Amino acid sequence: MTVKRIWGFIGSRTFAVWVLFLIILILTFSAFLPNQFTLTDEELLRLQKERPFLWKLSTYLSTPSIVTSIPFVVIAFFLGLSTFLCTIKRLKTRKRDFSKRRAFHASLSGRGATLEKVLKVLVQRGWHSEIERSSETINVIRANKGAYGFWGSIIFHGGLIVIFITAIISSISRFNAEIIAPEDTEVSMREESNYLSIAGSRPPDINFTVRDIRLEAKEAVPTQLSALLIVGSQSFNIAVNRPATLWGYQFSPSRYGVSPRFVIRKKGVLLFDSYVNLRSLFVDDYFEVKEEGLRLLVRFFPDFYREKGKIGTRGFEEKNPVFFVRVYKEGLLLKDLFVRPGDSPMAGDYVISIPEYSHWISLIVSRDPGTFAFIIAFVISLAGLIIRFISNERVITVIHYADGRFDLRAWSRYYPAFLEKELLEIGDEVKE
Repeated sequence: MTVKRIWGFIGSRTFAVWVLFLIILILTFSAFLPNQFTLTDEELLRLQKERPFLWKLSTYLSTPSIVTSIPFVVIAFFLGLSTFLCTIKRLKTRKRDFSKRRAFHASLSGRGATLEKVLKVLVQRGWHSEIERSSETINVIRANKGAYGFWGSIIFHGGLIVIFITAIISSISRFNAEIIAPEDTEVSMREESNYLSIAGSRPPDINFTVRDIRLEAKEAVPTQLSALLIVGSQSFNIAVNRPATLWGYQFSPSRYGVSPRFVIRKKGVLLFDSYVNLRSLFVDDYFEVKEEGLRLLVRFFPDFYREKGKIGTRGFEEKNPVFFVRVYKEGLLLKDLFVRPGDSPMAGDYVISIPEYSHWISLIVSRDPGTFAFIIAFVISLAGLIIRFISNERVITVIHYADGRFDLRAWSRYYPAFLEKELLEIGDEVKE
């Protein structure tokens, strides 16, 4: 008995409404949190430093994190199960479910009608009627209209079930990662993404190379980011809003930066020789040589200028590339340097040179196998909902007496005003 009650509660509208309300509440809360996918690096660092608690909330309770979490999968499962049980119950109890308790009701009485006239009026107005009971003194006619509305409801519920199943599949198997790809360097998607789905699957070991990275700008404002993506023998010209799709994975450029090669020597001894991916063109970045207690703060100026004590860049085109390097030793400022590629200035006992530099690009790599099914299911659900409301289910019971008296009793799921109006029109017509 207890198990039956539990299943009954799970299949009830009350349960579905509360679960749906819980999902909406959670997603609404996450929508007001800072989105780490839209924040710039500078904004993200400032948020992490100034408001660490909010930064943690936005990390673990953001919408992308929530929809790929196990609790969300469980909630989606129970919502889909509730919808499925409700649909089965609806199919089984179609007639019993259509009662006074669950529909709008109206009634009307009158005189002066023959049985033939009642049946004729109902047929003319598109009602499907049948005589349920007939005798010499009384005839009971049951007529219905809007039967498509019932099947529209079933279609709507079927679409919802597919959507919930799709949400579960997407949460378990979807892939979404940002991968930093230095120019002309082969990158392994599996190693660089370090992504693990809920189901424990890893992305395929796709190796790719990015070349010809270009940042286009107009009046010092970036307008487009493009590159050439090479995967094996295939190549794709990618850009923002023009991604490449390979084996179900979508590759889309997101961010751009430079990678200067820093060479640091002390009294002729090589201490450091490596490319450094600067986080952004618009903010300072830093790296450390811990063995020496060095910390270097770096900013790149593509088209450097110095006027009246002010420094800056005229645009993003690399006409006069200069790296501003602020060198700290054990936390104390050692020297500010302006380093052009090929220069080797000194800061104390250290020779700091940038022989060359290249570029890097970040790619948003994503795969969601449920997207297409979700769109189809949404269209089906919408079509079912439209059918449901256009073809409104309604029933009329006509009790006709031998002396010409009649009683009309009608039920409708929606639009009670139209039901009463239609009932009055039928009453007038059968009396004419």
